[in-house]
Amino acid sequence: MENIKNEVENEVKAVEVEVAKVVSPVKVGIEEAYSDAKKVEGVVAADVSAAVKEVVGKIVKTEIAITTEERLVIRELETGFLRLQLDLQNIQRRIEDTTKKYDNTVAALAKKYECEATHIFDLASAMFKKVEKAV
Repeated sequence: MENIKNEVENEVKAVEVEVAKVVSPVKVGIEEAYSDAKKVEGVVAADVSAAVKEVVGKIVKTEIAITTEERLVIRELETGFLRLQLDLQNIQRRIEDTTKKYDNTVAALAKKYECEATHIFDLASAMFKKVEKAV
């Protein structure tokens, strides 16, 4: 029995030696691959970092601040523009009101002098003139 035990132990040792021979190059290959991966990781990290800095630089450059004095000038111009728009709206409203008053006054005068259908009001001479019928 001791003999069998020794043979098994010798066989196990022989297998361990063979496994060590096979595992050793694999282990070296794994260590080299890990070392290469670390190198690639460093290169990739540097490339990514440079790319991120470039993009951040572009983002920052898209926002260009102007001075407080320039902002004030812009605001004053905008305020002036808005005031002019309001003035224009007021003038347009006054024109509409005056046009309505004019039309109503001419219509009332035409009715008063009974010349609504046969005469038109001539603004230049400020009188009603008879309309000539076209044949």
